Amino acid sequence: MKWNPNNESILLSAGYDHKVNIIDVRDAAQNIRIKVSKSVKDIESGSWHPSLEHNFALATESGIVLGYDVRKPEKPLWELQSTDESCSGTAFSKHIPTMMSTSGTDGVVRIWDIAGASPKEIGSR
Repeated sequence: MKWNPNNESILLSAGYDHKVNIIDVRDAAQNIRIKVSKSVKDIESGSWHPSLEHNFALATESGIVLGYDVRKPEKPLWELQSTDESCSGTAFSKHIPTMMSTSGTDGVVRIWDIAGASPKEIGSR
């Protein structure tokens, strides 16, 4: 679970059941539910973009990372294969809005340019 850094009343909750809940604690009628495809293994974590209030990413056990905009929850904005193993986390840059990192159980941290519909790996270590 993560609070939205740009809107303190919005909470992101994601779990192993492939369900994502965007909860507005001020108004339950505004809650959004997303069902992630069964082709993606369990959700490992979620993180809000620090400067784009409506955007977040989900890291999955299958190594796939999904980027979403809560205003268009029907399908991901983008999808990337971070690793062949489990992707345990994502982190967005606070200073470069189009930069994100991923970490996985393979022990590798990857840096991504997420501008546009097809994210590109910039580097890894």
